[in-house]
Amino acid sequence: AAVPEETYIDDYTDNSPEALVRRAAWNKGLRCRRDYGPHKIPVAFVRGKVAVFVEPRGSDRTLDSVLRSEGWTVLRYDEEDITDGLEQGEEINDAVRENLKSAKKKKKKQ
Repeated sequence: AAVPEETYIDDYTDNSPEALVRRAAWNKGLRCRRDYGPHKIPVAFVRGKVAVFVEPRGSDRTLDSVLRSEGWTVLRYDEEDITDGLEQGEEINDAVRENLKSAKKKKKKQ
């Protein structure tokens, strides 16, 4: 039986704001997990501990403080502000690199 079109998500033709941001980060060499962990982080860059949310303006942000207390950097983008995802990809790349650098320094001190 054919799968109804609206339930099938094709990552190659998905041009949703979230997909554009994921692709821009991927092109920077970053790899993410989707719906990650117990909090179901929509886009998680696990090694660098960066949680990315691409949602409509005014979405619930109660999870931010919990994630920050667990060591995550939380980046939120409004869907309507995303054009090609390149700017966000750059910002995510910087955050991941910064967190990895900090983690390396902490390890050295111990």
